[in-house]
Amino acid sequence: MLDLLVSGHKTAPSLFILPSYFLTGAVASGFLVLIAGYSLNVTIVVICMSLAGMTTSLAFPAYTVNMLDIAPRYSSIIMGVCNTVGTTAGFVSPTIVGFITQDKVGALALIYKNIRVFCLRTSQTDFSFRMFS
Repeated sequence: MLDLLVSGHKTAPSLFILPSYFLTGAVASGFLVLIAGYSLNVTIVVICMSLAGMTTSLAFPAYTVNMLDIAPRYSSIIMGVCNTVGTTAGFVSPTIVGFITQDKVGALALIYKNIRVFCLRTSQTDFSFRMFS
């Protein structure tokens, strides 16, 4: 589908289509994870986390094409390094969140800590968006 959208536009398709794919996938998965975090129903949590994983794949074609554009011959090495960094963020971020939300003192403190966690995740997404767009 992405190829059809890119080939249909004659004026700078990657300036609009690829970033919009990445942004849609990142924002949708972020909101779904946020809904799952505040939900008390197990079924809703499972559905939201499954949909978050599915919407994350919208971002995949938007940044994988950059490796092929930058260095087609070494794109596999670049992809491996990027996946390593991404996977590292996947297990470092929950550890940082665990340290931030360790003390559950009151409702106001919990809200403040959740805002800090949301800002941390937003800054990670913003960094990725600026890096790969």
